[in-house]
Amino acid sequence: MYSIGQAVVYASYGVCVISAIEKHDFSGEDIEYYVLRPINDHKNTFYVPTSNSTLVNKMRPVFSHEEAEKLIKVMPDENSIWIDDEAARKEAYSRIIDSGDRLELVKLIKTLYIHKQKLAEQHKQLHSNDERFLNNAENMLFDELAYALGISREEVIPYIEAHINMCYLICTYMYIGKKEFFLVSPLTNRPGYSIMCKVILDYTRAEGVLLWLRNLNM
Repeated sequence: MYSIGQAVVYASYGVCVISAIEKHDFSGEDIEYYVLRPINDHKNTFYVPTSNSTLVNKMRPVFSHEEAEKLIKVMPDENSIWIDDEAARKEAYSRIIDSGDRLELVKLIKTLYIHKQKLAEQHKQLHSNDERFLNNAENMLFDELAYALGISREEVIPYIEAHINMCYLICTYMYIGKKEFFLVSPLTNRPGYSIMCKVILDYTRAEGVLLWLRNLNM
């Protein structure tokens, strides 16, 4: 049972606050509802029947500041989950959005960021379904992180970059001898988000693949 004033994540709509728990007659019968108001969308209100387990299961409490920090620390360890078959990909990514599992959302965002960058290099765009999955996953995860950390949505990605001291990054340019790399973070694989790093372990898998690096906070 949730309480009035509690913050929850509701489906793919992001963080909402339970403004009331009250009865309404929308269909000829008085039913008790959770009244949810999105924190970033003051135009919409969601009414979730307290007796409807299917809809109530789409609600989950916002995690704590400590839990948010723990999630950020494990982000570099999450792998890509790209699926070539479009139908299978749509089904798998839909399950992730429906489940709201935070680690799976991290994998989904990283996967689609990387794929989006690859397509951009070919002057192509994400499939509309993949773009929708990316937007929904961002909305769910970044809204919750912003709320838990007490920062704005726009500050989430810079915050993540600043607080991951050890991370997997994708090497895009290599300067042999200097051991310096111009890199793009898999999580923030967007134009304008780049970091200069140096290799700290003698671990590589192949040219241009994931490297274990220390962020120099530049």
